[in-house]
Amino acid sequence: MLCAGQLRLQPAGRRTAAARRRAVLPPTAFFNRGGKEVGGGDSSGAQGSPKAAGTANAQETLVPDGAIKSLSPEARRIFREAQDNIIELNKSRLRALEELKAARAKIAELGAPFLCAALRSAQQEQYLQYQQQQQYQQQQAAAAAAAAAAQPVQQQQQQQPPQQAAPAEAVATMTVVYETGWNAAYLHFSADGQSWTSPPGKKMDNGSQQFPDKKVLTVPGRRMEFVINDGGNDWDKPNPWEGGRSNYLIDSPGTYRVKNGKVTRLA
Repeated sequence: MLCAGQLRLQPAGRRTAAARRRAVLPPTAFFNRGGKEVGGGDSSGAQGSPKAAGTANAQETLVPDGAIKSLSPEARRIFREAQDNIIELNKSRLRALEELKAARAKIAELGAPFLCAALRSAQQEQYLQYQQQQQYQQQQAAAAAAAAAAQPVQQQQQQQPPQQAAPAEAVATMTVVYETGWNAAYLHFSADGQSWTSPPGKKMDNGSQQFPDKKVLTVPGRRMEFVINDGGNDWDKPNPWEGGRSNYLIDSPGTYRVKNGKVTRLA
């Protein structure tokens, strides 16, 4: 007896060799590997079923050739293993389908139609499992491709050293060390072309750890004209008849000593 939709097949012993070759289902997937196709039809040139061709197209376009070539060797190895697993899964499914078809034909001939439905259900369950496994393999391949594509970016980020903040530029200063017998001294100056201080000027410190018993004052800037005052009517400034200037001059940052009407650089 035959199940619904079944065709009566000749007994296996009476089928010709050509008929047996035509009964073999072709592999159902093609994969691009190194520019070559893996899989395809049998030697007789038979084409796969439409459902198999659809599966092949979905697998073939899962990852473009350009993306596969750009993967690292490890990622390509993982991708090829995933492809090989899918191919082996297809082959196993084809063998199972052939066995099921042969069993169904034999049962139909023996007159057991109620077993056809059970076999058909088993066939559908096996196909569902095949689809689930195939989807899992495809997801693995896609994840490997995505990880390999992100790997060069991560390596580039790891190779780039962290940017360090530029050190703050030191403020240029000019320090005047004044040797005098005055109880107090005031520096009346104009730094970097700015306006002069109000007379008598800015009071100098009474010595420092480096220059004890001296009058010391530090002014920010790079160039300064100045004179020194005792807070009253006495002024210390260059002799215009000797140096041609009426004010002391410092033209670069550093430490300077003023003594006996002369400016000498100390550091």
